[in-house]
Amino acid sequence: MFEELANNRVMVTGATGLIGQTLVNRLLSLNCKVVAVVRSIDKAKDLFGDGEEIAYIVSDVTELEVKEYEIDYIIHAASNTSSKVFINNPVGVINTAIDGTRRTLEIARLSNVKEIGRASCRERV
Repeated sequence: MFEELANNRVMVTGATGLIGQTLVNRLLSLNCKVVAVVRSIDKAKDLFGDGEEIAYIVSDVTELEVKEYEIDYIIHAASNTSSKVFINNPVGVINTAIDGTRRTLEIARLSNVKEIGRASCRERV
């Protein structure tokens, strides 16, 4: 599956999360140019460095600028994973999931990506 992404430009939302980290590292091993959407640039640079093969967009997925990006694929891995937040603010969690996905899909449309993938969180909402 990942081999078809080799040598392409891939945006990964939630890049510093558990699933996102694994995806970014795999994509980098396939010579992909990665556009990592992160909330913490320090955490991202600690994880992935600051090479020419990776670019960072510092933004919460719910505030991600909807515009055309130079990307071929998107993997949408951003998700709230805090059980405490799920319990205390379930409507907020759902709104975050909906708005983040809506923005990601709109970016996919504007950027004319070949495909978008969605990684699931570990909990049910």
